[in-house]
Amino acid sequence: MPATTTAVHTGLTSATTEDRAAEYRRRGWWRDETFLDDLRRQAAKRPHKLAIAARRLADSRTDTLDYAELARLTDRFAGALLELGVRPGDFVAAQLPNRWEIVPLMFACMRVGAVICPIAPVCREDELRHRLALTEATVCITVPEWDGYPLAATVLALKDELPLEHVVVLGGHAFQDAIDFHDHFVAVPHEKHYEGRLDGRELGPDDPFVVLFTSGTTGESKGVLHSQNTVHSGVRGYVDTFMLGDDLVATVTSPLVHYSGFGQGVLAGVMLGGTIAFQDATDNPGLLDLVERYRATLLYGPPPTLTQVAAAQRTDPHDVSSLRHVVIGAAPVLQGLV
Repeated sequence: MPATTTAVHTGLTSATTEDRAAEYRRRGWWRDETFLDDLRRQAAKRPHKLAIAARRLADSRTDTLDYAELARLTDRFAGALLELGVRPGDFVAAQLPNRWEIVPLMFACMRVGAVICPIAPVCREDELRHRLALTEATVCITVPEWDGYPLAATVLALKDELPLEHVVVLGGHAFQDAIDFHDHFVAVPHEKHYEGRLDGRELGPDDPFVVLFTSGTTGESKGVLHSQNTVHSGVRGYVDTFMLGDDLVATVTSPLVHYSGFGQGVLAGVMLGGTIAFQDATDNPGLLDLVERYRATLLYGPPPTLTQVAAAQRTDPHDVSSLRHVVIGAAPVLQGLV
């Protein structure tokens, strides 16, 4: 759509930044609350409702968190970040697959005033160097390896040429000069010791809170810095379009380090008080089991993923009668898939 048409439509052609912010709030696109406020509200209103179901395929198990547990772990992880010296405005890189730990971690960053920088596990040395240098991340949380590639060793090797102060490894035993995620973030009840020190650090709705990277298909990937309100405007449009509510149970097929998993998945689910189910590796037929087990109301994914889901349903039918929406995006959709 031409820029002039957009300007006429919004009525904000000559508005100042402050005018635009006020108008966005008036229209409900922006707000004075944060996603952390959403989490606290859900923890108070529905503490024992399932918030997260995270399937670990290789281990044949599913880790679950209710809203009370998610809120408690958020404070625990926030204390762990303080223990690492994370200051307001610092960047925390998270190169993680779809594991439950990334969810309280994103809220913990908001709690301490840090900007989270999600990075896909498929990123290798050059791309890692680029993203860590661009954000000047002081902490990088990663896994020992992904698809046979030694991620933790790669990040440790880059440490001396970057502003990186700490490398944290999730899963397995920590490497030399790295911190074990479970020992530092999960096993220690930091929330009992750091509550007072967290005061005044929390990010507001208009503060920078996440860097989401472009795919890099036409050159080096670009970091897009978002406030909670710029993400909220997209999430709000998504949930309003499909008239989603607190009965949402979404099966998320995309990585939580991408906007669709990060925003339309986790943040939308917590904002509404719904349930988000995901798995940590690709098993598209297995998504049907998540739908059936958790009575999913929404399934989101790109055409190749949903093509495999549809084929698997014909071969091995599951009870998917709970589904109200199947949302297809990110690539052209052929009529046969519809």
